[in-house]
Amino acid sequence: NKFIFSLVIFFLVFKFTNRMMNSIYSFSEFGGINTRETQYAEAFSVFLKSPIFGIGDRMFIPTSFQLFPKGIMSYFPEDVHNGFFLFIIERGLLGFTAYVFFMILLCKKITNSQANKEIKSVIYSGLIAGFTMMAFHPERNFLSDFVLLVVVFANFNYEKRITNKA
Repeated sequence: NKFIFSLVIFFLVFKFTNRMMNSIYSFSEFGGINTRETQYAEAFSVFLKSPIFGIGDRMFIPTSFQLFPKGIMSYFPEDVHNGFFLFIIERGLLGFTAYVFFMILLCKKITNSQANKEIKSVIYSGLIAGFTMMAFHPERNFLSDFVLLVVVFANFNYEKRITNKA
């Protein structure tokens, strides 16, 4: 137990110090708020290139670099740090509308399900956690959505089995 505890502590210290070094780097001339502001401005220009249908999955960095060869991508080649904005840029307003419609249907299905309050709370908490991560990071957080789908459909199948047995 002490050995495993020591390994966990070593891993956490390494992880935290690595993260702290990255955070310190963000205060340099190539990081921080100014870089994010420039990145959002360039990202909005990328969005305007194809606002209805989007530029395509995983095409933000190449398109941004193509539009701004000496811009932010030349020294900070990362996706824009907002998963929703990234989703809209890559899939357009049409794709985002479909996503919102799907999420509304998913929430209605969860609300109308036979699951108890605790299960519904866990599912909604998962959705909120996923949305929070997407708001502050360039997450393509579909894994959480797929896990929720499995839970909802498993619940639906469970309801069908109970109804069929009765």
